[in-house]
Amino acid sequence: MTRIVVYMTCWNSGCNDVDILAAFDDAIRDGVHVLSLSLGPDFPQGDCFTNVISVGSFHAASYRITVVALVGNKGIWGSATNLALWIITVTANSTGRDFVSDIRLGNGNKIVGESLSLLQMNTSKMIISASDAYVGYFTPYQSREPMSRIFSAKTVLRSQSAPRVTAFSSKGRNALTPDILKPDIIAPGLNILAAWFPASKNMLSNILSGTSMDCQHLIGITALIKLCIYHVPYSSTNMFKPKIVVSSPIIAFFLIKRRPNLQNAANLLDKNGKPITVDSKGRKGNAFDYGAGFVNPTRVLDPGLIYDAQREDYKAFLCSIGYNDKLLQLITGDNKTCDQTFATPTSLNYPSIAVPHLKDKFSVTRTVTNVGDPRSIYVAVMSPPMGINITVAPKLLVISRYGENMTFTMNFKVEAPLEGYKFGFLTWRSRTTWVTTPLVVRVALFDYGLLR
Repeated sequence: MTRIVVYMTCWNSGCNDVDILAAFDDAIRDGVHVLSLSLGPDFPQGDCFTNVISVGSFHAASYRITVVALVGNKGIWGSATNLALWIITVTANSTGRDFVSDIRLGNGNKIVGESLSLLQMNTSKMIISASDAYVGYFTPYQSREPMSRIFSAKTVLRSQSAPRVTAFSSKGRNALTPDILKPDIIAPGLNILAAWFPASKNMLSNILSGTSMDCQHLIGITALIKLCIYHVPYSSTNMFKPKIVVSSPIIAFFLIKRRPNLQNAANLLDKNGKPITVDSKGRKGNAFDYGAGFVNPTRVLDPGLIYDAQREDYKAFLCSIGYNDKLLQLITGDNKTCDQTFATPTSLNYPSIAVPHLKDKFSVTRTVTNVGDPRSIYVAVMSPPMGINITVAPKLLVISRYGENMTFTMNFKVEAPLEGYKFGFLTWRSRTTWVTTPLVVRVALFDYGLLR
């Protein structure tokens, strides 16, 4: 049985920090498995230790709760929020589905509008102007022309290319920690038929748009994945000690994951096999628009390879971006110190790679864990960002067992220094599976040229 719990954090007076933290505490105590946040900090977002959503979600993630949050609805570059790396940050896309209703005029012309009503007119009726209707200026003796008839609503599929990133969705880059790509992924968030807190008893649903809507899609997919793959009995003492109740090695490895590996199983093409575009103008999208791509729940169930990261890795990342012991403890709530840190923030084993200040050469190491075929060979297929040469070592990953860890290094070198961020991806391909990692690179340029 699936249970849904709603925690009230915002009121007419606004959203108070104490209510948001109390909601996280209640969710942890209630033993939820997934948590959706249809709220976020104002843009620009402050540091993690000053942001209650970052702090609360860190503790939720520590209890193996998958936290999904909206990216925001500013619609401009660099406006993405909910930037903590332990949050899955989602942006919105269209569905390629419309709810339409035809209006047939007396002269035979047809007008297509939008509607959810299943009612329809049996005969044509007289048309009057809206202004006349508002003031009540009409009589039964008015002319019977023009006439019209409204038909019931119907669903039209594949009405446009989809998924397409919505214009209102906030975009990357990550203004707080540019070494982490945000948003992470896209999901449906435009014209979504959703439950509605009724203003009247006759209105139980409504058509809504916003990045709050895509959160609900992703949280539903996440819950389904967790239901299919594992069940973890909750108690306040079993944090980081999941009880394995199944024998499959694949399931056993997913059990120790903090969140499903959604990014590397996402789609980069729309339903027509073309690159994902943005808004109605059809601009070609990039990782700042859609992260790793469009969520694919089928592929997530069998991702092949995953990038694993633990609570201690998150702490090391915070220390690598300049957090001292005191600031770290404001987030973790314990006495941990920065005794372990990364050489660079990019060293975090994140399922995407962002290099925001490339100075001639740079190397990034990642470790993948096999949760797919126990015997398989993956080949590196590179689509480098423009002006950047990238080599991968090794070029082949030879897998011999479930749960095997394989480490590879990517060597970045500037060939043609270009301004701004450039995008690409690395794909590990086997006979049956492909695992895609988004790449985001910006060359460090100065007035006198490339810094070497």
